[in-house]
Amino acid sequence: ELADPSQTVSTFRNGDQIRLQGLEYQLNWRPHPGTRLVFNQAFIHIDSHIGPAASDPVSFDQQASRSAPKHQLSMLLGQTLSGGAEASLLFFRTSSTQWLNSAWQSPAYRRADARLAWPVALGPTRSTIALTVQALGGSYLDVWNSQRFERRALLTLSTRL
Repeated sequence: ELADPSQTVSTFRNGDQIRLQGLEYQLNWRPHPGTRLVFNQAFIHIDSHIGPAASDPVSFDQQASRSAPKHQLSMLLGQTLSGGAEASLLFFRTSSTQWLNSAWQSPAYRRADARLAWPVALGPTRSTIALTVQALGGSYLDVWNSQRFERRALLTLSTRL
């Protein structure tokens, strides 16, 4: 098992020639009143050219090309229910990431969240009580072994003055 890189000190410099190219788009569709579908997708490509002064330019170039997720996706389905209640389901997918100057790789992950929200009257304010469940499919490794994202449920009260 690799040591947690967040517990070490690193030195960074901006002397390298790294070029990032990408595409990101969003589709937002409302097929019926009260229904909303949102689809986001992003792609990134990284080129790195390190000079001969680097100790291992080939390795660094390969690491740099994997230093950001090559693909990210998110989807949202939202529905307004009777009485002003709202239900939403979210899905996220992110490809793996290779940390620079480290053998550590954050694995790809998928996550699904669900939320139910109800309007409540608290005097003259607009308030909402919501139940959110994150990571419906179970836990996943967010970055390091010490940052495992576990399934959790949250009950929140928000108020607008």
